[in-house]
Amino acid sequence: MNASVPAVLVGSPIPTDTSAAALDFRFGLHALRVIVINGAPWFVAKQVCQALQIANARDAVLKLDEDEKGVALTDTPGGPQEVTVISESGLYTLVLRCRGATTVGTLPHRFRRFVTAEVLPEIRLRGSFDVDDNQVLRRMLVSKLDEVDALRAKAKAERIAREAAEEEAAMANQDFLQTSRALTIVTHRAEATAAELAQNRERVEALQPKALVYDRITRARESKTVSVYAADSKVQAKRVFELLDSWGWITRRQSRELGGKKGRWMASSEGRRRGFVEHEMGAAEANGVDIETRQLVITPKGQGVIDAQLAQGRLDFRRRRRA
Repeated sequence: MNASVPAVLVGSPIPTDTSAAALDFRFGLHALRVIVINGAPWFVAKQVCQALQIANARDAVLKLDEDEKGVALTDTPGGPQEVTVISESGLYTLVLRCRGATTVGTLPHRFRRFVTAEVLPEIRLRGSFDVDDNQVLRRMLVSKLDEVDALRAKAKAERIAREAAEEEAAMANQDFLQTSRALTIVTHRAEATAAELAQNRERVEALQPKALVYDRITRARESKTVSVYAADSKVQAKRVFELLDSWGWITRRQSRELGGKKGRWMASSEGRRRGFVEHEMGAAEANGVDIETRQLVITPKGQGVIDAQLAQGRLDFRRRRRA
């Protein structure tokens, strides 16, 4: 705080004499000049409005009573100049009109506390704002520290809010990535399962004919005639006869009754020996005479061999008489 060249109040109704001193001090970032005249403090209106965050200083001063405002001639870096000043009563009026001045922690509130609790009591006590340099430095330092603390608190709150937002965004992004990975895995598994099902379906379709044949193999059997076996196996009886003949299981000889033509198919000695075919004996009546009949049948063992060929999807007509 420095004392400048004494200021002189100009104009009625502010009393004017030579006993005036301009005292400068800082409140935080705001400069404030107090002009003490006859022991009464007068404040530079523009600086007060800035401290109270009043945007329109001119309008605020015009609303004051006539004895609460005036013009003072004071020293400035550019030389003596006239400035608008307000009295202590005018200061109170502006404070009461400022909502922010009653809100704890705001700049107007701290300014009001500084003026009413420190500046004005000392002026009344001493008749002037007479404090030593150490006191002024201490007050300026405290004010500055208050500003720094407020800035730090604001910065901390902003940092906490920013970190919370970043953490929330990171968690949301992580959740999205995990969900995306899970969906990808599920999709791949579904595709693999679908492909596997398709392959299994193809295998089933390919094995179904063979399965039917093997099913017939595993079921309990009995000897069957060639025609019955062919019907059950859904193949032509002629082809079964040709197959058995190619393997040497059956044979037929020329028949005298048929004029030398080949007669009925009969089980060969090899087919009977190996147990593939046999004759079922029966009886029949011809011209009133009972006669013995023999019918070619395929044994369960022989059916198994033929079924194996059918399971492979083919009938092998290669000669196998010596097999």
